Amino acid sequence: MRYFSIYIWLVRRIPVAAIYFIGLFYSLTVLINLTKDTTGIINVAVAVTASLAGLCFAMSASVSFQDIKKDRINYAGERFFHAAIFLVTASVLKYSALSIRNYELLEGREVLAVLLTTPINFLVVPLFFYAVFNGHSGVRVMNDILWERMHNIKDWDKLT
Repeated sequence: MRYFSIYIWLVRRIPVAAIYFIGLFYSLTVLINLTKDTTGIINVAVAVTASLAGLCFAMSASVSFQDIKKDRINYAGERFFHAAIFLVTASVLKYSALSIRNYELLEGREVLAVLLTTPINFLVVPLFFYAVFNGHSGVRVMNDILWERMHNIKDWDKLT
């Protein structure tokens, strides 16, 4: 039984930590190559975090247990929503930086293009990092709540 509780602890914690480190990896990817078009991955992240925010807010409205858990679910929804806002902002900034580089008036003026786009690109990285941090907070809180709720029904693990 001791090994099973260690296994459950690992299953509860390792994936959440892995998601955080994967998010940090993508933040570093954005930082290392500022001219790469990362709007696709950012837009997917917006869809995921916005969906998770909506699910948290819907769950909070539909459950009827203690206020502290309801407040924690709202907190997780707020973290996901805030992450989505950060990601939308980062996507708009990244797209504008890429568009400025391809602007006709800047052809042959690479130094000016770099001067205009570098500050914008450096804003994208912390926004993406903050989105990862907020998303991780939401995942961690909801993961704990859902694991706790699994035991509300005594035969949850009965296969037949």
